[in-house]
Amino acid sequence: MTRFDKAVEFAVKTHSGTVRKGSTNPYILHPMEAAAIAASLTTDEDILIAALLHDTIEDAGRTAEEVKEAFGGRVLSLVLADTEKTDPTRPEIDTWMERKNGMLEYLKERATKDEKIVILSDRLANLRNIHSDMQTMGEDVWFLFHTQTDKSVQGWYYHSIADAMTEFNGTAAFAEYLELLDEVFGAV
Repeated sequence: MTRFDKAVEFAVKTHSGTVRKGSTNPYILHPMEAAAIAASLTTDEDILIAALLHDTIEDAGRTAEEVKEAFGGRVLSLVLADTEKTDPTRPEIDTWMERKNGMLEYLKERATKDEKIVILSDRLANLRNIHSDMQTMGEDVWFLFHTQTDKSVQGWYYHSIADAMTEFNGTAAFAEYLELLDEVFGAV
């Protein structure tokens, strides 16, 4: 069994029985899609594993130690780059803007290209999901986002992500991101 196969098994077990918000789709489809997007940008196994595991700590209760023990420090570092820093003493709704600004600052000032591949893969998978949900739900899709239901604020964030990812110009993944960005939020 390859390390990637082990990561698939780890992710499937971690996300077992969970679904994406507002749907009945198994949650595992999102990290699998992120890994497939990452594979269009690199063949680096650590990056592909990190894209697959990007939500295991933030959303699924795995610990950094578990990820590091199973897949090594580099994978953990890549996963943590896409893991929002939360404050357990404050409601997520109160810290949404801080967390998003923190991610944007990190992307613009310190993130490596490898980390950006994981983050872009996650955000493109999210945009695909939002776009798909809009086809069936229309503007009601924004009510799925419990901590930020304002489409214009979400649009600001996703546009800001694009501004921080310009080194991916010329890739199919970034072209799709920009196309979906325009379809979902409109041009800035």
